[in-house]
Amino acid sequence: MNETPMATIGKATVTLRADGIFEVRSSPNWEQTLEEAKAIVRFYQEAGGGIRRPSMVDLTHSVGLSREVRVYYATRIASAP
Repeated sequence: MNETPMATIGKATVTLRADGIFEVRSSPNWEQTLEEAKAIVRFYQEAGGGIRRPSMVDLTHSVGLSREVRVYYATRIASAP
């Protein structure tokens, strides 16, 4: 059986879908921390097998991202495969 890579990070579930897209879904009132952002990127790198993949992030129920988290996601480290 082929398992779908999945992780729960903070109040979010991160999944590598069968179509190769990472999907991040937040739980209500999630305010992502820098440590959670780094954990999500590590999951992308490990589960993605070194291949740069698109991601779909649903922040509908979150309270948003701090400036610190947004800046981190914009770095080369976070965008590397």
